[in-house]
Amino acid sequence: MQGVFEYLIGKRAFIDRVDLSLTKPVSLENLTHFRITGQKPCLGQKSFYARHAWGESSVTGNRFFLWYGKASRFPQVPSARLTLLSDYTPLTAAEVLLAVRELVGDIAAVRVTKVELTFDLHHDQAALAKAIFSIAQKRTELTDDRGWRTNYVGGPKSEREVCIYRKTSEVARVELVLRRRSLVRLGITSPEQILLLRLVDFSRFMSFRDFDTVRFQREVNRRVAPLWRRRIWHEY
Repeated sequence: MQGVFEYLIGKRAFIDRVDLSLTKPVSLENLTHFRITGQKPCLGQKSFYARHAWGESSVTGNRFFLWYGKASRFPQVPSARLTLLSDYTPLTAAEVLLAVRELVGDIAAVRVTKVELTFDLHHDQAALAKAIFSIAQKRTELTDDRGWRTNYVGGPKSEREVCIYRKTSEVARVELVLRRRSLVRLGITSPEQILLLRLVDFSRFMSFRDFDTVRFQREVNRRVAPLWRRRIWHEY
């Protein structure tokens, strides 16, 4: 399936998405290893950019999305925004820097604003959602038309957010979203520094409890009044 890499399941995490701010105006005329497959105007009252384009890498087939033609006077709004995805191969700093070089001609004219670190498992999604432990207080669960659930630990404005969902009928995905403030704290502002994530102790952000059902049942029966046992087992 697109976006799932069998040789990584249960073994290694990979970068599934990178969002970038480009600090110089872009040009689509110098694209050699990336091709535009569509674009449209997107200027409106609440728009920061005049154009939206999308396409794919001719080397990897991975998709990208670009917003450019700055239409805002706010200095904090970058000249353009670029999102790259891991569709057919995991994203690398080499692919990200190549895209930046062809768009703006300067690999220094970029800041990383979001990274999605992904780990796929042959595991039950619901069990993972119950076992996760995080310092984040906000938790949300959504269900799609198929009945598949997505659990969010943290919120869309949090520095860090964990998403747990079923990617396929056999694969559950744990996704750690690191936004700009979190990345800056980790010393990551440019694409090549994403490699520094290998040095991060992610147990500071999240961990999974080793849940022993038999032991839990024994302790519940020993410590909890019968009236509350049914409610506890309804939760677990």
